[in-house]
Amino acid sequence: MKDEGNSPSMGAKLLTPELTERILETQRECTMISNTRDGNSAGTMVSFVWHGGSVWIGVPRGLPRMAAIRRNPNMCIVVSVLGTGLGRDRCISMRGKCTVHEDRAVHEEMAPLLMRKLGTYNLEKRTAGMVAESSIVWLEVRPERLSTSDWNDLMVQSLGLESPEPAVM
Repeated sequence: MKDEGNSPSMGAKLLTPELTERILETQRECTMISNTRDGNSAGTMVSFVWHGGSVWIGVPRGLPRMAAIRRNPNMCIVVSVLGTGLGRDRCISMRGKCTVHEDRAVHEEMAPLLMRKLGTYNLEKRTAGMVAESSIVWLEVRPERLSTSDWNDLMVQSLGLESPEPAVM
């Protein structure tokens, strides 16, 4: 997929495909932006897994936003490097259609992946609890458009900031 870039005219570089993949595999939080009935955007921070070329997000079945997602499946996912130790001022923005998965097989595959990524304590017990949970559905956003920006070098050189930011994950 071609990287359209977020701000190349302002000096931002594109992320390399390798760094993009590493960020998506490392970061565990993203901003999920969907569309409301009146055409406005609504975003929230959520945990995610990058798996098979898609962003996967587990949400409660009764989430009020589900009606909006089903009505208009177009979504934007924004992932930063904050807290990953992979530099600073780097961003990935992906647009695509969201598919809602309600089947048990998807849940049994994705729940352990998310729990491992979150690095939760008592992993086996908590993973078993999440897998047993029946009220979670999975949103899959397969990117159709990709825009990245890498301001790391510019910020380090012009402002004398440290790079990378310390990892907190």
